[in-house]
Amino acid sequence: MLAALAACSTFDQQVPAPIVDGTAQPVPALDAASSEPAAPPVLPEPEPREARTDAERAAPKNPHRPPPRVTVAAQPPARPVPAPRVALRLLYPRQVKGLLDTEVQRPDGKMIGRAVDLVVDTNGAPREIVVNLTGFMGVGDRKVNFPADALRVRPVGPRVTDALELVPSRTPMIDPAKPAQVCSPSPGTAPLMDAMVQRTNGSKVGRIVDVLIDAALRPQVAVLELGNWISPDRRRIAADWSALRFVVRDKALQLLLDLSDAQLNASPLYAADQPIRAVSPAGTAVPAPAGAVPAGGSAASGTVPQTAASAGRALNFFLANVQTGFGPFIASYLATHKWTQGEIGIALSVGTITAMVSQVPAGALIDSMQNKRAAAMAAIVAIAICALLLAGSPTTIPVLAAEVFHGFASCMLTPALAAISLALVGRRTLGDRLGRNARFASIGGAVAAGLMGLFGEYVSVRSVFWLTAALTLPAIVTLYMIDPLHLGKPRPACRPSPEPPRPVPSVSLPRERIGELLRDRRLLTFAACIVLFHLSNAAMLNLAAGEVTAHMGDNVQLVIAACIIVPQIIVALLSPWVGRSAQRWGRRPILLLGFTALPVRALLFAGITTPSLLVPVQVFDGLSAAVFGVMLPLIAADVAGGKGRYNLCIGVFGLAAGIGATLSTMLAGLAADRFGNGVSFIGLAAAGALAVLLVWLAMPETRESDVDAAPAARDA
Repeated sequence: MLAALAACSTFDQQVPAPIVDGTAQPVPALDAASSEPAAPPVLPEPEPREARTDAERAAPKNPHRPPPRVTVAAQPPARPVPAPRVALRLLYPRQVKGLLDTEVQRPDGKMIGRAVDLVVDTNGAPREIVVNLTGFMGVGDRKVNFPADALRVRPVGPRVTDALELVPSRTPMIDPAKPAQVCSPSPGTAPLMDAMVQRTNGSKVGRIVDVLIDAALRPQVAVLELGNWISPDRRRIAADWSALRFVVRDKALQLLLDLSDAQLNASPLYAADQPIRAVSPAGTAVPAPAGAVPAGGSAASGTVPQTAASAGRALNFFLANVQTGFGPFIASYLATHKWTQGEIGIALSVGTITAMVSQVPAGALIDSMQNKRAAAMAAIVAIAICALLLAGSPTTIPVLAAEVFHGFASCMLTPALAAISLALVGRRTLGDRLGRNARFASIGGAVAAGLMGLFGEYVSVRSVFWLTAALTLPAIVTLYMIDPLHLGKPRPACRPSPEPPRPVPSVSLPRERIGELLRDRRLLTFAACIVLFHLSNAAMLNLAAGEVTAHMGDNVQLVIAACIIVPQIIVALLSPWVGRSAQRWGRRPILLLGFTALPVRALLFAGITTPSLLVPVQVFDGLSAAVFGVMLPLIAADVAGGKGRYNLCIGVFGLAAGIGATLSTMLAGLAADRFGNGVSFIGLAAAGALAVLLVWLAMPETRESDVDAAPAARDA
């Protein structure tokens, strides 16, 4: 038995089959000399998954088989974190200056203290400047609140200087006996220095340590200090003023700036002696730098809201209706009541003398007025009174009183309307705007002349002035259709939240002194041209109207109306072209074209004996009127140059026009009485020729480049 068992050990060892729940497959023995099976085993058709798995698990493993190569799937690259988005506006130290610690001087240059704070309202507009009045070696120092308009940047060219200057006429009286006169902020205002700026959610951003102002004393940048005095990352950045929002919460004015921490970290550092990069949230409408045209539907871009544009056109239309009644209809009206040409000339000269005396004060007054509509309203009411006086009695006292009222009203109305146009569109597109204004004024004048001619012919000459008074009513209505918000006034404090950033007004130059303005060669030369222009032009149609009245028995009023309508049609056709061409080619070529028509028209009047032929000659009057009507306010804007004297320039030019018109009506009337109308027309032609020579030889070009022609809201 033992021998049999020993013999069994000599047989090849068999690998036992594993015990499974399913059918087991025997695995053939491996050749001892080979590390791999001679042939792969033939497997039957796939069995159930459990059986196949167990069979595979039962297969022998070769210890020399290389380990399987593990392939690690490449991870996708991490998405880069987007850089914080901020908008930057580049400013240079010559354009802005820090308000804090700026010297405050008297007009004689003596320093009285330093600015230490700025108080703003809910619109971010400066209301008061706190000045620390210096004592002796620091003893007796005291702080005083000055109104913002009582100070100005010391006027030394277009750059921002290192000092503020008191405006004597606006400086409040200071009681030296009182130790301090600092007023607590009024409701809706807040001092800026050390004020905390927050986000909308209430988290803190930083505190204001300085405010950078431009040459017009307008804030452009708020310098923020981030972190406290022990913070390791304490630094300063320049926040664009347009990014700040001013909100009243809990009866206190709070400053909001929605910049995240990442945006603050991406903001460049502020250094007073380096170019300033003012930051604001990306997508914020950053105002244009100094000298550029600000964006938006404002004066900056020349885009006028539709309601204001329509009201402006209608206003010029109806005011032309009103002013038409005070043209040659007065001369014809007085001539029918046995007034001589000399008496008519003297009466008309009274009005022009009144306007001549009032022009410059009226322009300065309108420059200082915020409500231009009130000035225009007063002028329209005065014109209505004049029409009623003329219609009531064509005797000496009422006629002279009407001329005085009309002269005063005209010198207020012209600069007020020009200021409204400038406030609506700005200087860059003022020429095109003035051309459109002249077009609608001409259409209104033509319509009014036709109506007044019909009234004078078929009703009575007196009815012309009743109609003039009635036409002031639609003029008043259209004047009040112009929203004050479109004229540069601040918007109401109650605005929905969240509120879009408030655009900052464009940089304006400091207000020019009157003496400097009166020494400007451009102003003096053009004023002389205006004197000669009106010396030649003012009396021309009045003489023609008197001649028509004397030589025509019938249809007198219709011929006079035609003499008015024809030039109005020409003005309506040419005025927009004049405005565009003056901007494209310059002012001098257009002035030469318009002034040359004066002597030609006067010579034609002198040679014509048939009254009906006077009507086609009035085409030259339309050419001159189109050029002069657009050029006067346009050149005034060139000369003022954004320095706050636009309406004063118009007043000076109006004074020159009054001088020329007064001399024209008086001298031409006297010459006509003594020598006849022919000699008078020859004299008017000579004055027109002198005007052409003066423009050609002495008048400088005043057109500025588009970059320099920034909107001057301050002028308006």
